[in-house]
Amino acid sequence: MNEDLQPLDDESQKSTVLLTDLQQIISGGKFQAVAAVNSALTLTYWHVGKRINEDVLQGERAAYGKQVIRSVAQSLVEQYGKSFEAKNLHRMMQFAEIFTEVEIVVPLVRQLSWSHFLVLIPLKVQEARMFYAEQVELMNLQKDNIMVAEYWTELPPKELLEEKLHTALIEIKTRLSERKIK
Repeated sequence: MNEDLQPLDDESQKSTVLLTDLQQIISGGKFQAVAAVNSALTLTYWHVGKRINEDVLQGERAAYGKQVIRSVAQSLVEQYGKSFEAKNLHRMMQFAEIFTEVEIVVPLVRQLSWSHFLVLIPLKVQEARMFYAEQVELMNLQKDNIMVAEYWTELPPKELLEEKLHTALIEIKTRLSERKIK
């Protein structure tokens, strides 16, 4: 019998099991920490966008708003880094404009990364955004495991999906109203 194939003694087995358990605990803790940081950052970006939308722009004086955003961005970049450049502040503003209620945003940021939101923001139909958000959540797509761009390029053009989704929603509403009549 080959010495390399001899069964592990009880001590070695316990040690192996212990090591495996510790690795799982540590990996799980790291994953939870990354998820918590991502959620906090994404929610911060939403609050930044909301604050700018409400208090600086107020839907008026667009030229003044652009000037203020450039100035604020410059100060924020010096203090917090490139994440707060003017183009990113505009994305944060769009984020807060599209997802208007914190009650909607909080559960979404637990499941979706900022990268996911950057894919969702350009979509024109809110139902399409929520559909995609649900798909990402259901498939548990992580940026580390699959590039967001690769996932989205596998889908048909967003205009076609928006049209199909809109048609399906109308059909569902029609069927539901017919059921109420009967």
